[in-house]
Amino acid sequence: MHGRRRFGRRGEQGQVIPIVALLVIILTGFAAISLDAGMDYAQLRNDNDISDAAALAGSYWVTDNQSSTTGASLASLYLAEYNAATSDGCNTGQCQAPMVVVGSSAYKLADLWTTTAFTAGSGPAIYVNSAGACSTTASGTFSAATCPAVSAIKDVGAPVSDHTSDYFAAVVGGHPVGIIPNAVAAVGGSGGGGTVSANPQLACEVCVLQNVTFGSSSGSTLQTSGGNLDIGGYVNASNSGTDTIQTYSGYGIEVVGATQYDSSTVYFNDSSGASVTSAGTIGINHNVLNAGGGNVTLTAGGAFTVSGSNTHTGNGSLSESPTPGTGTTPAFTDPYAAAPTPLPSFSGTPSVWSAATQGGCASSETVPSGVYTSITDNCSGGVTLNFSGQYVLEGTSSSTVGLELDGPGSVTLAGTATFYLTCSTGSCGSWTASPTPTCATQASGTQVVLNDSSGETLNLASSEDGLVFFFDPCNSNAYAFYLESGGNVSDTSTGGVWAHSGEMYLGSSTGMSLPGPIVVNTLYVGGGGGTLATNSGSINFTPASSATGNLVN
Repeated sequence: MHGRRRFGRRGEQGQVIPIVALLVIILTGFAAISLDAGMDYAQLRNDNDISDAAALAGSYWVTDNQSSTTGASLASLYLAEYNAATSDGCNTGQCQAPMVVVGSSAYKLADLWTTTAFTAGSGPAIYVNSAGACSTTASGTFSAATCPAVSAIKDVGAPVSDHTSDYFAAVVGGHPVGIIPNAVAAVGGSGGGGTVSANPQLACEVCVLQNVTFGSSSGSTLQTSGGNLDIGGYVNASNSGTDTIQTYSGYGIEVVGATQYDSSTVYFNDSSGASVTSAGTIGINHNVLNAGGGNVTLTAGGAFTVSGSNTHTGNGSLSESPTPGTGTTPAFTDPYAAAPTPLPSFSGTPSVWSAATQGGCASSETVPSGVYTSITDNCSGGVTLNFSGQYVLEGTSSSTVGLELDGPGSVTLAGTATFYLTCSTGSCGSWTASPTPTCATQASGTQVVLNDSSGETLNLASSEDGLVFFFDPCNSNAYAFYLESGGNVSDTSTGGVWAHSGEMYLGSSTGMSLPGPIVVNTLYVGGGGGTLATNSGSINFTPASSATGNLVN
């Protein structure tokens, strides 16, 4: 007998292993490519954002530093772009901005368009380097004498030089891909009724979300010196004094909001009349009505448009120059709409700070940054309060006192600070380091009260986003910024007031001059003849937080 032979496939055993290994390599490669592509796309978007922010910063600088002098250094323009790019995440690795790459050489340069505005595909007319010198070519000879007058600059570019990381592709011999976005920002603004804006995003210097009311028996004044006066509600001047609304330097006035008596947006019932004088244009939606016994004059330095009727039903006259045309006035923008809520990293129980108890009313006091229920001055003599950093004021469950200056002596606020006025535990929620509002919807939070009988001097620089006084977006205190009485308020600060849901209330017979911009929900000008005036058009934004939010509800 013959034994059976068994035929096997011993030679084919294990062949699946290299096939699986090959598939794993292929799948891993596709995954690596996908991850690299996703990271590259995110990096490209981030670099585009950096270029946008830098270009905006450059255009802000140009519009805020107008000069007809040629041959002056533009180092500050370059620095404005560089700082914006740095704060937005560039210059922390391979990313460089403003930067131009020509061949294998890199140059620290920003781009300028002068005699002609930027068009797609056009190269810049002028390059400016980090030293502020200029040249007509990126690799040419730079000299300050080549620099154009600031007033001749029409567009500003911010080139970014970067490359992708491509960590997985590098393993198989891949090379980083260059990223070279170059955003261009136009110089100039179109907000409000004026012909020029002090900042491309600054559509108004006094911006009132809803209504303006004049309630003084002696007449009151509302004026701007460095920007437009824009009102999103109505104007009501019903008192016995002569009220004045005025702008200067080519800036305009617009009233675009809701109607009131007899469907009027601008309503006068002054026994002594009123005067509205715009150095730029005037734009009013709906009707203008003079129902009082005094004469009312409206004068525009530029175009004058009213979408409704112009009438008078009282004994007084209503005169307008030039003769208004018809047309709808567009809504304006909030320069602080996207400014982030201050985010100081403080902890501990909020404390009370008083000049009387902390230092016995010394002539000069330093207030540490932190979270407070209130900061007050009630000293009989003059005192200077020095600030540095960020201050959160949240009040208590029974008090909305925030920053209150109400002593008989004069007080000066000095230093660099941003005051965040929010709500207290137990009434409107607790303060947390969050960009969202901490007050409940339309809750009365803390306030600023200026009531020193000898007057106040504010000389503060903003520590964040161009704001000295930042009210929680839901802080609806009817006296959020309250000039109660006492002496005159002089404010030479570099920073504005943002009280989106609160009211600025001038109940004093004295005046208040603020640097602007001022953004408030409502404005009351009363007392015995108060004055609210802006004393400059300065603003210092973090460029990435500028916005174009519509103020009109």
